[in-house]
Amino acid sequence: MISLKSSSVTDTVQSYALMAPQTEWPFHVGITEAGPGITGVIKSTAGIASLLTIGLGDTVRASLTGSLLDEVRTAQDILQAIGVASFGPDVISCPTCGRTQVDLVPVAREISEKVRGLKIPMKIAVMGCPVNGPGEAKEADVGLACGRDGGVLFSRGKVVGSVRSEDMVSGLMSLILAEAKKRGKTGGSSLHLDHGGSLNEQR
Repeated sequence: MISLKSSSVTDTVQSYALMAPQTEWPFHVGITEAGPGITGVIKSTAGIASLLTIGLGDTVRASLTGSLLDEVRTAQDILQAIGVASFGPDVISCPTCGRTQVDLVPVAREISEKVRGLKIPMKIAVMGCPVNGPGEAKEADVGLACGRDGGVLFSRGKVVGSVRSEDMVSGLMSLILAEAKKRGKTGGSSLHLDHGGSLNEQR
């Protein structure tokens, strides 16, 4: 296996592109010494995604200054974002605008953490507007559109219920659980919400 990794995104991508016509050997790709935190994640994403989308790369590593767990999660997120692999739910959320009536950031983060252990592929939307949210995220399997006085739950663009402000996260988690069970892909596991409202699988 050939590795041509550099700490420069441009140099790395160009090196693999130049080598590709010269060999049939598999490539191990990544941006080495990418750095800490969000800087390392961005550089790794730019390099790895650029190579994989043009068909170059057989194994990957996100080389971050931090824990190995962060490296694995970053690599998985990159692969899932470009459609190469699926490791679980894809949580999408709007960037917020003038129509947003709630602090959406903690809601989106809480949902993302609670579904982290779920292995079933599913697109989950967390939107900040109950009027346009369901339509803007109609490709989502399930979603929550938050408003000042509560939110609406929706599935594939259609509203399926409403929840009070204090029940928005738990309401969406229940909808996610129902969707996961409906798909029947638990592989012999039983899905349940624990006391903290996170999804867990029991075998």
